Amino acid sequence: MKVQKYQLVALFLAFAILFSLPALACSISGFSGEDKNAHETRMAEDISATLTADGLTRVAQASPTSPPSSTPTQPPPPTITFTPNPTRTEAPSRTATPTGVWMGEITFARDVTEDNQPIESAAVFKKGIKRVYAIFPYSGIQEGTKYTLYWTVNGKEFVSAVKTWKWDSSGTYSTSTFYTNNSDLDVGTWKLAIFIGNKLMTSGTFKIIP
Repeated sequence: MKVQKYQLVALFLAFAILFSLPALACSISGFSGEDKNAHETRMAEDISATLTADGLTRVAQASPTSPPSSTPTQPPPPTITFTPNPTRTEAPSRTATPTGVWMGEITFARDVTEDNQPIESAAVFKKGIKRVYAIFPYSGIQEGTKYTLYWTVNGKEFVSAVKTWKWDSSGTYSTSTFYTNNSDLDVGTWKLAIFIGNKLMTSGTFKIIP
């Protein structure tokens, strides 16, 4: 009876081992076909659940993107404003000085003779004088020539007069300065300059003192 009992146990163990070999072989060799796919799907779900449970998020690797352009942004070109050329102003026309024109040194006097010779010539006069004459020799001036008498006192303009020559081409010329109301001439330095066109021909000064 004991022998028969041991035989039954051995037979049961043999059948158990026989039926467990395919499962063991499957676990050793891995899965194939649908069982393998199903197993991998369950494993992926288990891993995803594990990562989610740990507070992690599976992020697919981002595809590389093209680097930003290294070309710097060029600023807009400056606005160029063209400034027109200033208007050219022609210089005032000059009156040519006739060849051979000459005016000599000016003499100042209290009066003149009929032939324009000075009377009581001086360079300094006392206050109270009402008129002073200017006399000078000249030559080469043609009738019709324009000339300017420019009087100043203490550097300020007293009178400027443009006249036309109507005397002989050579000789002695006289002119004078005075107030039309016959007032005394101012104390200070007086000057007479004579121009033909823009050319200074002669000049001279005298003083009136207190």
